[in-house]
Amino acid sequence: MKIIRIYLKNLNSLRGEFDINLENEPFASSGIFAITGPTGAGKSTILDAITLALYGRAARYGNEKPENMMSQGTGECLAEVIFEVPKGRYRASWQLQRARKKADGKLQLPQRFVYDSEGTPIAQKSTEVDKIIEELTGLDADRFFRSVLLAQGDFVKFLKATPDERATLLESLTGTGIYTEISKKVHQETSIRAHALALREGRLENIQRLNDVDRAALLEKIYGHVKEIESNTQNTHKLADLISKGNHLIKYLEQQASLKSQLNAINKEHTCLEIDSKHLKLFNEGAPYFSDLKSLDQFLKELNEKKAKQDGSERNLLTKKHELRAGFDATKELILQSISESEKAIFNSSAERTQKLEKLNSLNEWLEAHRENQNLDQHISHIVEEITLLTTYRNKLSVTDKSQTALLKSLERHHQQRKALQAEQDDVLIILKNTNATLELGKNENLKILEGKTLDNIQEEIHALEIRLDVLHKIFDALTALEKNHFQIQDLKIIVDGLKIKTFEAAEKKTEEESHLKSELEKIKTLTDELDRNRLIASLHTHRENLELGHSCPLCGSLDHPYVDSDKTYFPQISVLEIEINSLKSNASKKEREIKKQISACATLEEALRNSSENLETAAANGEQIKASLHILFKKQGLALENNVETSEDIKQEITICESMLLKIRSLLKLGKESAVKIHELQNSLVKTEHNSELIQGKITSQEEKIQSVLMQIDALKADQLHSQGESKNLETSLFKYLQPYGLVLPAAGEERTLRESLESLRTTYKDNLKLLIDIKTELNTLSMSSRDLESKCDQLRNQLESLNNLPLVQVIAPFESNPKRKIDFLSLWNTIDDAHESLRRLETELEFSQNVLNESNTDLLNARNCFSECESKLTQDLTNTQFNSIESLRASQLLSSEVQRIQKSENDIKSKLDHCQGQLVLVETELKELPNTEVPQGEKLQEIMNEHQAMITLTNHLRDILAVSRNRLLLDEKNHMEYDKLSKELETDRQRLSVWQKLSNLIGSHDGKNFRKFAQGLSLDLLIKHANVHLSSLNNRYRLKRMPGDELDLEIQDLHQANATRPTASLSGGESFLTSLALALGLSDLAGKNVRIDSLFIDEGFGSLDSDALEIAVQSLESLRSRNKTIGVISHVELLKERISTQIMIEKGSGGVSTMSFSH
Repeated sequence: MKIIRIYLKNLNSLRGEFDINLENEPFASSGIFAITGPTGAGKSTILDAITLALYGRAARYGNEKPENMMSQGTGECLAEVIFEVPKGRYRASWQLQRARKKADGKLQLPQRFVYDSEGTPIAQKSTEVDKIIEELTGLDADRFFRSVLLAQGDFVKFLKATPDERATLLESLTGTGIYTEISKKVHQETSIRAHALALREGRLENIQRLNDVDRAALLEKIYGHVKEIESNTQNTHKLADLISKGNHLIKYLEQQASLKSQLNAINKEHTCLEIDSKHLKLFNEGAPYFSDLKSLDQFLKELNEKKAKQDGSERNLLTKKHELRAGFDATKELILQSISESEKAIFNSSAERTQKLEKLNSLNEWLEAHRENQNLDQHISHIVEEITLLTTYRNKLSVTDKSQTALLKSLERHHQQRKALQAEQDDVLIILKNTNATLELGKNENLKILEGKTLDNIQEEIHALEIRLDVLHKIFDALTALEKNHFQIQDLKIIVDGLKIKTFEAAEKKTEEESHLKSELEKIKTLTDELDRNRLIASLHTHRENLELGHSCPLCGSLDHPYVDSDKTYFPQISVLEIEINSLKSNASKKEREIKKQISACATLEEALRNSSENLETAAANGEQIKASLHILFKKQGLALENNVETSEDIKQEITICESMLLKIRSLLKLGKESAVKIHELQNSLVKTEHNSELIQGKITSQEEKIQSVLMQIDALKADQLHSQGESKNLETSLFKYLQPYGLVLPAAGEERTLRESLESLRTTYKDNLKLLIDIKTELNTLSMSSRDLESKCDQLRNQLESLNNLPLVQVIAPFESNPKRKIDFLSLWNTIDDAHESLRRLETELEFSQNVLNESNTDLLNARNCFSECESKLTQDLTNTQFNSIESLRASQLLSSEVQRIQKSENDIKSKLDHCQGQLVLVETELKELPNTEVPQGEKLQEIMNEHQAMITLTNHLRDILAVSRNRLLLDEKNHMEYDKLSKELETDRQRLSVWQKLSNLIGSHDGKNFRKFAQGLSLDLLIKHANVHLSSLNNRYRLKRMPGDELDLEIQDLHQANATRPTASLSGGESFLTSLALALGLSDLAGKNVRIDSLFIDEGFGSLDSDALEIAVQSLESLRSRNKTIGVISHVELLKERISTQIMIEKGSGGVSTMSFSH
């Protein structure tokens, strides 16, 4: 798999669009490039873009949601990668946006796509994309992170770490954490199962069961209770029958008394209802005349309505007359008011005309006096132009004076600065001389401290002593381990011998128990067969009692029945057999459990014996390995391993000597380095001082140039000042000639604007007065015409007033007074006199209409009175021969329909109740006659029977409760027997399963997961070393990685140039460590990629600890990978690396947390 192109938009600090095409220059020809920039600029964001596009996960955030990848203040972000695999090229895309692509919109779900080389989408859902990416590349997300994105720094730590630290790093680098979890889960599951088994065994012991004797006694007790309950039930039924008869007698007597009481109440209700019945009868007699009475009431209602209407018409007519009078008076007042206003307007117009004439004469006089201002328009533009030019020259002179003053001050300041710089230059030269002398003294002192040696020679001596000290420590550890191994072997031999004896004894005991169990089982089988035979014979006893001579048996059909008269005691007691069998089964079960325990104990002892034997063999093998390691270590030291030649105490003494020598040389190295640092600081100070001297000299030269420049500027300003003064005098002479006719004088400097304002004021005043003269003449003509119109209008109003007084309606409304409020209302509504005349005509029409309505009302009232009189006479005549002596008595006999229904319903209800009560009374008296009074208990006798009945019921219920308890106990015992048998079988199964889990836990289980993890990580480390050595052979053909004997996770280096000698990884130099760690990283890439070819690698940091030489080796090694057609991207902020790798993607921080990207070559 190879990354071809990376495109990203608005990711973190990289706001905007960025395109990185690795097929274009400068990337295509280089093969290796650096991604540089300060910390936090956004270098790792490029790796985030790759993993987002391919797997929807940011490289730095792992499985967390990548919503925080979007740049602040943006509404969308995008990451795309074009990659190449054997099947072709594909494009993976990841995009995230907010609603409407607004920065404040709601965040939407991310979208992912995969396109083929023609741009056709082949996956559009996250699950589909993950599946397609893994199919195309052969890598899932975790393997991609381990095979393409290499954390070089982690492998440097891995190489220098202790075995325990290396276990943690190996787990994170290779993803072998699952083996730790498996080991913990196995240990945890074994503990849980063992605890659960113990709980269930305790539960089995707590199950309570009845023996055969207790069970038989319980059955006999249940039978006795059943018989007693049956006898009590029969007696209870007899007593209940007597109680029922007594209750019936009491019931009938109570019903008889109740019915008689009800009959008396019904009779009282009937008496109360007689008044309503008489009223109902009177209602029925008057019913034929109720229609005429209704008509009479209708005529009376109409008569009252007509009378009310006639009264309303009269009131309305009177109102209209008063309103007409108010309208007439208002109209007259409005006309008089208009006449008064017109006369007043005529007077005001005459006065205003007089004022206008006076103002006209005054303007004519002013214009005649200022006739010369007519020519001001012709000269004002020339005058303003010369004033503007004069102002310019005056301002220029003022600016020139200020500039000349400022230049003189600047000249003085430059002279002072030059003097100060010269003094500073003298001080710097003195410091430079002193620094040179101090530097020479430091170099001589450094040579004395190092005793003629260089720092590299001392470093080599320290390195050699460290290697020797490391070998001596290993020899000491190996000798100590060999001693411990000897004691361990002796202890294991004792344990093995003891386990063999225990195993033999357990096997003999198991054989003896199995023999006893076999005899018990045979006895149980014999007794069980006998019990089945007796049960069969007992079950046929009922049939045998029913057999008759000469009749066939219903079971076998035989006519001969030899056992009809056999004695029942002929058969054995079944219960005795059952008790004996249960006892034997219980003993057999106990023996079976004992045997199982013995088998389990034997298996445990055998397993312990096998483990102890294996541990003994392992300890012996470890001892041999330790001896082999000692041979190698002594060989490195040039010694021979013989008995008591080199003991641990001798090695410890030699270690102390080496450590003291190493401490002395390191102190010498520290003093040398401190001296070298001081010399380096003095050299830097010397260079800095020389540089400062050059800078000060440059500043002095600059100040001299500035002084010359200021002098030239002063000369130019003086010449310009003379020219401006001449031009100003010429303009002042010309302006004096123009301004004299208008009475104006030339202003002082800075007041030229006042002169322009005065000229503009003169011109504006003359024009305004001329225009005002014309306006006044026009207004005088308008006033003359207005006066004539007002006089004509006044004459018309007088004529209208005279016509109003001569109208016919004046005589109609003369007797009525005007309503002042209504008059005011009319005046407020009318805008003109025409509105008043129109309203007056409308009032006349309404008055005429009201008079007509009154006439019609009078006619209707007369007709209504005639109809009422006729109807009243007819009804009075019809009531002559009835019991109603007047129309009012007929009206009083009326009832509502609801009242009629109520009275009728009450009559029917009383009749129905009376019939029902009488019938029930007859039935009760009949029942009383049929009851034999002598056989029915009454009074105290009945109460005694009831008490006896209740006591019998209580006793029976108590017996039933006791019976239920006994039956429940019997059922519980049967359930407990079944549960005991079932739980016993389940426990046996659980014990077998626990045995399997315990064996598995002994092999791989532990509470911290260390056992299985070390084994699995050892295998992973072997594979990693195998792949890493392939790369190490091409990067550095001198070294090979290998596991150190005796430790699963410890590493050492094999030096092919030193006869395959091995040494610790800590002895590697900086450059060698980098090459080895790079080989490990590439090996992990191959291991994670399995059969996938990885042609793009990104190495994140890890170069900060390298010096310049080691860094050069590292870069050359990385460039050598180019021959394998690999593209390498290195992320680093190391300055030396930036200088060494020319092709770079530079990320630079900007303002507001936004970074920019650029390419360089």
